[in-house]
Amino acid sequence: MLNFLYLTQKPTLMTRSRIDVAIVDDHTLFREGIANLLSERQEISILFGAKHGVDLQGKVKQHGVPEVVLMDVNMPVMDGCEATRWIKKEHPQVHVLALSMDDNEMKVIRMIKYGAGGYLLKDSTTDEVLKGILTIAKTGAYLNEQISGRLLNSIRKENTAKHLITDLPLGKKNSCTFAARK
Repeated sequence: MLNFLYLTQKPTLMTRSRIDVAIVDDHTLFREGIANLLSERQEISILFGAKHGVDLQGKVKQHGVPEVVLMDVNMPVMDGCEATRWIKKEHPQVHVLALSMDDNEMKVIRMIKYGAGGYLLKDSTTDEVLKGILTIAKTGAYLNEQISGRLLNSIRKENTAKHLITDLPLGKKNSCTFAARK
């Protein structure tokens, strides 16, 4: 099992050279694999991994608040939309970078509406994920060319534009799944 680097004392912003990252994904192999790949980079410190949103809540209490969360969209118990809404409400300084296999424009839009600052597909390279983490930590936003192009095309469609104006109640369970059916 992967041993994550757990910091016992947070470095100050002036001395810190690494970005604390949490990885939230229900697939253990993916979560541990991306953690291993990213932990090789000197800019990244893996604070913890969590298997869904409720697990994220517990890990934040146990290990502290990360600067960036790589958030899967489709997870049991508490999905990525609800987990993103929770982390942004409780810790608004946290940057959420969605990382999903699903390129459905409505899910991308829903994640952004719930507070994600960016969205990447799981077929992205490690360098692309690293670029996303570094950019979102610095600017608060990151969309690669593939996702931004799809969003632009989607927004131009009249049907999608109508869904952008309306929203589900924030407490709606499985809101990411519901958004994709629209």
